[in-house]
Amino acid sequence: MRSQVSGRSLDRSAATPQPACSCSYSTPLYRSSKRGQQHSHAVGPESCGRRSSLVHSRLAASRHDRSVRCAAASEPAPISGYTPANYISFSDTQSAPHSFSTTVEAPASLCFNIWSDWNRLVEFLDLLCRTLQIGLDPNNPDLALFQCFYRFGLMPVMEIVFVLQKTEVVQDEYIAFESVWGMPITGVVSFTDLGDGRTEVQLAFTHALPDLLVDLKVGTFGLQNSLRPILGENLEVFKALVEEAARDPSSLPPPEAPGERAYELGDEEADLE
Repeated sequence: MRSQVSGRSLDRSAATPQPACSCSYSTPLYRSSKRGQQHSHAVGPESCGRRSSLVHSRLAASRHDRSVRCAAASEPAPISGYTPANYISFSDTQSAPHSFSTTVEAPASLCFNIWSDWNRLVEFLDLLCRTLQIGLDPNNPDLALFQCFYRFGLMPVMEIVFVLQKTEVVQDEYIAFESVWGMPITGVVSFTDLGDGRTEVQLAFTHALPDLLVDLKVGTFGLQNSLRPILGENLEVFKALVEEAARDPSSLPPPEAPGERAYELGDEEADLE
C-alpha cells in the first residue's frame, strides 16, 4: 500500500489463519514488493489499539470468554487456508441485512461526533469480522478503505475489502454510507435523542453475499447468525466508550493525526495483486 494502515489485524504471515475467536491485535500494514503483504508483530497489551482502559478491559474479558469456549471445542477444527480479496466475488441477487441498536447514556451530539470521526472506528467497530483495518484518504475525509478478515463457521478465512463513502450526513442525526468499490454495501447509523441525556444508536446495513458462501448454500439467515455476536459487541463497546467520555471527557484519546491512517485511494486493484 502507499502508506501505513493501522488497526486490528490478522497475522497473515502465520502458516494458518487464526480462528475467528482468537485475540486480535494492532499491527501496521506496510508496502512491500507484494503490496498488501502484512507483517506479523508480537501480541501484547500495548498493541490492542487505542482503547480507553474501561472499554479495553470489557472487550478483553469478552474475547477471553470466547477463546475459552473455542479451545474447549477442540473438534472439529477450523479448515486451514486463506482466500485473498482478489479471488472473492459477490452475488448480484443475494444479500444480508443487519440491524442493531443500543441505548447510550450520553447526548446525541457526543455519539455522533465519535462515530463520524472515522479515525476512531477501529476503537469499537469490527463490522464483518473479528479483525479490521481502515485506511483513510487524506484528500477526502468521507472515503475510507476497509480491510476485513472473516471466517464463517469452520471455513477458511476470507479477506473482504471495500471502500466506503459517506453519502449523506445530518449533524447529530444520522450518517448514511455506501461502498464505491469492493463488496457492495449500503447502510446508515442513526442517533435518536431520547431525552434526559440518552441516545438510541442504531446501525443498519445490507451487503451482498460472497459467492463462495452462496455456492456452499450459506444463506442470509446463516450469515446473520454468524455476525450477530460481532455486531452486538461492536455497539456495546461503542456504548462503553461514549459513556466513559461523557463522564470524563479526558478519557477519550485524541484522534490520530491525518497521516497516521493515510491511504491514497484510487488504485485498490493494484494493491490486491
